[in-house]
Amino acid sequence: MVHPSDENIVYAMTGKSRWGCGEANLYRSVNGGASWMEIGAAQGDVLDFDLHPSDTETVFLSTFQSNYTTLPNCFDLGFSDDGATAYLGGDENSGELYKSTNGGMSFTQICDKSGIISVGIDNPDNIKILDVLYPYDWNDNAGTWETVNGGQSWNQIGLVQNWEKGYSENQYFAFASSFNGYNKTVTKNIFNSDQFFGSYGQWAWASFDGGVTLNNVSTKEISPNHWRSTGVENIEGHVLEVNRSNPDVVYMGAWDIGFFYSTDHGDSWTRTQPNYNQYPEYSWNLGTPGQIEANMARRGAGSNVTTIVNDPVRENVVWASFSKEQFTDESEDTYAKTGLFRSTNYGEDWTLITAGLPAFDQSFRMYGLSIDPSSNQNSRTMYVTVDGTVYKSTNDGLAWSVALSGHKLKFTAVSDDGSVVYAGGQDGFWRSQNGGAWTEVGTPAMRKQSANVRPDIVPTWVSYPDNAEPIYPFEGVFDIKIDPNNNSKVYVVVHGPNGGVYRSINKGNSWSNNLLPDTDLRGIAIAPANSDVVYATSSMNYHSGGYGNSLGILYSVNGGDSWQPVNDGMAYNYGGMIEVEYGDNPYVWAWSPGTGVQYARVPFFSNEVNLNIKVMLQGPYNTATNLMDDVLRTSNNIPVYSPYTALGFEVGGGATLNAGLLNASGNNAIVDWVIVELRDGSSPTEVVVVKEALIQRDGDIVNPDGSALTMKVPSNINNVYVAIRHRNHLGFRTQNSYNTNAAITIDFTQTNIPLYGANAMNFVDGKNVMISGNANSDGQVNSIDSNNYWRVQNSGSFYYLNSGADLNMDGSVNAVDRNSHWRINNSKTEQLD
Repeated sequence: MVHPSDENIVYAMTGKSRWGCGEANLYRSVNGGASWMEIGAAQGDVLDFDLHPSDTETVFLSTFQSNYTTLPNCFDLGFSDDGATAYLGGDENSGELYKSTNGGMSFTQICDKSGIISVGIDNPDNIKILDVLYPYDWNDNAGTWETVNGGQSWNQIGLVQNWEKGYSENQYFAFASSFNGYNKTVTKNIFNSDQFFGSYGQWAWASFDGGVTLNNVSTKEISPNHWRSTGVENIEGHVLEVNRSNPDVVYMGAWDIGFFYSTDHGDSWTRTQPNYNQYPEYSWNLGTPGQIEANMARRGAGSNVTTIVNDPVRENVVWASFSKEQFTDESEDTYAKTGLFRSTNYGEDWTLITAGLPAFDQSFRMYGLSIDPSSNQNSRTMYVTVDGTVYKSTNDGLAWSVALSGHKLKFTAVSDDGSVVYAGGQDGFWRSQNGGAWTEVGTPAMRKQSANVRPDIVPTWVSYPDNAEPIYPFEGVFDIKIDPNNNSKVYVVVHGPNGGVYRSINKGNSWSNNLLPDTDLRGIAIAPANSDVVYATSSMNYHSGGYGNSLGILYSVNGGDSWQPVNDGMAYNYGGMIEVEYGDNPYVWAWSPGTGVQYARVPFFSNEVNLNIKVMLQGPYNTATNLMDDVLRTSNNIPVYSPYTALGFEVGGGATLNAGLLNASGNNAIVDWVIVELRDGSSPTEVVVVKEALIQRDGDIVNPDGSALTMKVPSNINNVYVAIRHRNHLGFRTQNSYNTNAAITIDFTQTNIPLYGANAMNFVDGKNVMISGNANSDGQVNSIDSNNYWRVQNSGSFYYLNSGADLNMDGSVNAVDRNSHWRINNSKTEQLD
């Protein structure tokens, strides 16, 4: 930290970080870092420090007790698995707050509490300290304390009972310290001493009232026990399941935070786990069973879920595995004991169903839950893998028997007619009829290639001693999907040296070549409404984000013969397990390690509609030529990239024009970018597809490459309304819908075209034209356009994106724009739903 009033005075702290471990010390430099002096050593281990805003000699520091060791990494301390609590020593009464008035040469204790310090920027006698070491309701020192007289007296202004725990009922987990050190857990805003920001083990937090409350800004409770993400929590997932009959029902399983379900298509989520009072072995330690409050026992702190399957008809019936520990390098042989559970109410309550499976006290791994959709819906036939062995149940999972043993297999799949069952893993790809006799039908490329391969799928990399034989990550079959429209067609994803997508059209008797060579592939999904649409996912790391890059999510419209990336909106190109909904207009759902569940509308189309659209913009329309002027083009002011995303329109973005089009003159010269929307014929407020296109001088609208306008419409949309929008003109739409099974031809300059609303276009010189004057793109022509935009931009330098008041589109903002366009159209409103 550099002193705000003297750039030569610099402070630096050492201590715990995620990748290293050091003594918790504080250092000061008065020569810009050329030399340093340790300060506060006599006070003990330094937790945090803060500075007087103007007095360069006044320093505040807080202390705690650490378990520092000379070992290079805090994870080597041996006190806990995560290293975070291992670094912390002492108890809730350890640590004090100190003040120095001589640059750290000596300190005086001003408080017997410790935490993150915030010295008032405007009033340095106002000091707050927020306890992040022991933020528990049984700790009298916990919460936020404040002095308004420089430390002479203190008052508790924030109680941890009022801090938001998020979807964890257990505050001791919710307020765990950061991997990156205690002073990184929460820190003050250096510009506002009443604001704190930070993150604990799972979520991000903020306080805007000086620490009176600490708000979870990662997730919000929108109804009791139903949570909506804001997108900033740390989520490491593995499994997704979308109900076949009702795609609003979605299940997901994650490392650490366990099992979630949604009944509103992912708009909100509820977390559950097996009741800790009944099943304490399968989730994190909450305390003494039988003494845990009922709701906390059901919601808990978390668990690890590696496999889920939902009944295709009974949307409320779901099976999942739960494990207290992750499968990590340290726990491969001693932890991660897993139980298989069944719920009949979306996961609110769970029953253990392990009859016939290995006993709980035998450490094992469970994956590959699958269900035979053709079996009796009240007594399903199911499959699961445990420690590489395939098990089968014929009574809804209540009892199990061995179906295939002696191989290391992880994943299973059953055809819709139940005639064929597949299993795959490190030992290749296997097929069975009805789970009876099995035959290996995969190629050698589907087997592991290295001699020494990890037994589990979690890490991407594994550390091993010098000169020891390397331990490679998982290799072999990582996902299996059967075409829902063709029981003979199956896709297999292989992870590792021969990684890629393989396809068979005859139940594995023969195989295609590798359709997508990539060592990082993880998942495969087929759109039930269109088998030509296939998704694949790739992720170098499966346990967290931030390590290198991968292909991410890929998309094929020809059954896997060719692929294109579809990573728009992803934080980074990591994709895990993936599913596509049933239905005519489905969504695709995917895990992305580190950022959780992503979903998007599947952009598969069976109907490409040709549109012959003509429209005139009032601004550049020239009554002498009956054409629009193209001054923006001749003055080189038309952007190559569509401007509409930058202007705040919801269009998806990314359209780029063929630069050669800007050389064309005459009737086909480009005037500007426009937006074409096709809206659902049964619901005109819903935009089915939107396209950023170009408008020519004669009013024709063309694709960004100059070709005739085309738009791809989902196969279930048969009728659409056509809407046209422009950045500084008022948009409009048709009154009638148009059939998508034929070309749509509309000349909006003609006055006989029925339009939605009243006075949707202006009548100029015998033609309908789009209404100009909307300088700020808000759909209204009013005083704001004149006062806040035209006046500001009048006679100034022209810049396309910031010169919306150029209403006649001649490359300048002047009196003509106001008098000839804004004034005559003032008070008019866009006629769109």
